[in-house]
Amino acid sequence: MTTAPRPEEPTGAEPPAPRPIGSCHRELGLTLYRLRLERGLSLRALARRLGYSSHSAFADFEKARRMPGEPLLVAYERLFELPHGLLLELRARALAERAARLTAIRESTVLGSTETLGTPTLDTSVRSPAPPAAPPGPSGTGPTGTPDREVTRVNQSRRADPPAPLDRTSRLTGFTRRPRAAGGLAGLGAAVVHFLGRRTGAASGTRSIAKR
Repeated sequence: MTTAPRPEEPTGAEPPAPRPIGSCHRELGLTLYRLRLERGLSLRALARRLGYSSHSAFADFEKARRMPGEPLLVAYERLFELPHGLLLELRARALAERAARLTAIRESTVLGSTETLGTPTLDTSVRSPAPPAAPPGPSGTGPTGTPDREVTRVNQSRRADPPAPLDRTSRLTGFTRRPRAAGGLAGLGAAVVHFLGRRTGAASGTRSIAKR
């Protein structure tokens, strides 16, 4: 069993973007390929017969890479003496099949993204209350309860200076004042004794006068 030769590769043309190809589109491309082989025409000769200068697009039509337009298919039917509308009907079926495939792919993509996202759930878990805020510290304290540096400096500057130590002269003066105080007390005692002695002497004189 012999296989039909493959169509010639287009030259100087970039392949179009791949699209989902259905059985009707492949059948249309294969039909165009067989019609050309039955007449023994090359792609270049076929393009000239149909009134086109470039033949690269005809290779894409036969390989189902592109969809031929209605005017071109009408020219095919006239060139190969086909019943009117035969290739046009095959083209319409290929377009409908491709649209159905694209719709199915689009729906499956949307469904997959929805399943990935999932349904949002409500968080009903009981959360522990936040700890109470610490009471404000006294004025002049920072957030950790320690005195601020500036306040500490002010308080230190406001503290009373300690008394200066007494010098040697002050100490000696203090010690000399104490004997003076002691001497004063001794003089006061002597005056009291003298006064009492005078009272005693006066009383004795009075008694002696009375006896006489």
